Amino acid sequence: MKNFTKAAILLSAIFLFVNCSDDSSNPTKNDVPEDEIESSSSTKQGDSMSSSSAGICSDSKSSSSSGKQNLSSSSSKADVLPKDIDPTFTDSRDGQTYRVVLIGNALWFGQNLNYKATTSTCYQDYEPNCEHYGRLYTWEVAKSACPTGWHLPSQNEYDAMLKSIIEQTGASENSSEWTEDYLGATFGWSDGITRNDPFGMALLPGGYRRTDSLYTDIGVGAYMVTSDEYKGNYSQYPYRYIYYSYIGEDNLHYMGIDDFVNSGGSYEEEYSVRCVNDSAVKNSDNYRSGPRTMEKWDLSPKIEAYTGPYKEFVDERDGQVYNTVKIGDQTWMTRNINFQTPNSSCYNSSDLYCDFLGRLYEDADIMQACPTGWKVPSSKDWQKLKTYAIDFSEGQAPGYVLKAATNWASGYDGGVDGVGFSLYAAGDKNGSSYYAYGYGTALYTIDEKETVSLTYVGFSGHPNAMLIGRELSYDDGDAYSIRCIQDP
Repeated sequence: MKNFTKAAILLSAIFLFVNCSDDSSNPTKNDVPEDEIESSSSTKQGDSMSSSSAGICSDSKSSSSSGKQNLSSSSSKADVLPKDIDPTFTDSRDGQTYRVVLIGNALWFGQNLNYKATTSTCYQDYEPNCEHYGRLYTWEVAKSACPTGWHLPSQNEYDAMLKSIIEQTGASENSSEWTEDYLGATFGWSDGITRNDPFGMALLPGGYRRTDSLYTDIGVGAYMVTSDEYKGNYSQYPYRYIYYSYIGEDNLHYMGIDDFVNSGGSYEEEYSVRCVNDSAVKNSDNYRSGPRTMEKWDLSPKIEAYTGPYKEFVDERDGQVYNTVKIGDQTWMTRNINFQTPNSSCYNSSDLYCDFLGRLYEDADIMQACPTGWKVPSSKDWQKLKTYAIDFSEGQAPGYVLKAATNWASGYDGGVDGVGFSLYAAGDKNGSSYYAYGYGTALYTIDEKETVSLTYVGFSGHPNAMLIGRELSYDDGDAYSIRCIQDP
């Protein structure tokens, strides 16, 4: 038998309303009387500055003869009058423009950073997700990802922002008692809460990338990495800031903020980044900011269950009939192979399971399972399927597209069977025992290599993702499913 790898696939406009006037205002109000707007002789509201100006705009009444303060070159925090603040900042490295908001005496990006640094990713590896939610960064990369004149915030800077919001709104110091969302964007969340974004911070629930390369929590939580880390005798990790909503016992929505001590992250995980300016602002009461709005926010489309067309394939070895479906340029069977071999079995040794789940195969019989003209998929085959599912759904989890809507346990993510792949939670066999029906499934893949150990690949219930190429331990008697792909 050829050398092979058993891998496991675990399925588990923008508008900031800034007024450069001398009048103080409540930052939760977004209306600015016409008589408070700067005359046309001063810098126009919304004019974009280059990165050398670091988000600062000119003021003909109080600025220096140069017209602008250059914050990108400052070696320490400088005091900047609020009338010097530009509502946008353009990153000279790639030309992307970000909103700038002032909370307390700190200038923040009003959007997640989207600079394409080394090893940064888009959620689900789908580029348009970066346009909405920004990129995801490891802690090491995040520390230097912000442009000149800006930096990755510390936990103290996040704490100061919260303190300023609490002081200005009278909100509870305990964020778990907040029933109004002061930080979340008015769009992009999946919880159905109406948000006003009074300070323009517009935190977005961009989710994060786990250490096992699975993506999770988009639409649910904003995971913001900080510049701080914990180094103890037995563990160390970077601190992160997590902002989310939840339903309390009174059935009301509340905002949750995991404090830094209780939300330690991982150096390998990837999170969103907000940049904060190196310079402080004084007399910040004069500054107005409003919500970030979107003229167009293309939410992921609703995926309907696939209804055809299908073709039929008859396995001449035993007469069994399989539906087949073309997905992109690949042709797959729509259920796991059910050809009986000496070292295969049905889940719980019951033929009823084989009828819709297919058989579970020990490694000795892998090469006998698929009929002539078909094969056990390679990692590249699975990767092509995954990419197709993500593109088809415009950035949604591949498991949501590929998995069947039924036979997944309550509380675990089923799918919509959007392309006809119809993946059930078939479980597996460990030694002489059967496990995980309804919760997950493992499918073989074969990759020819010069030197290889037996490994396998699998799909799991939550999150609705797809992990390819996992090398896991294998013991005698273990058995997993096979989904055959047509040999091109």
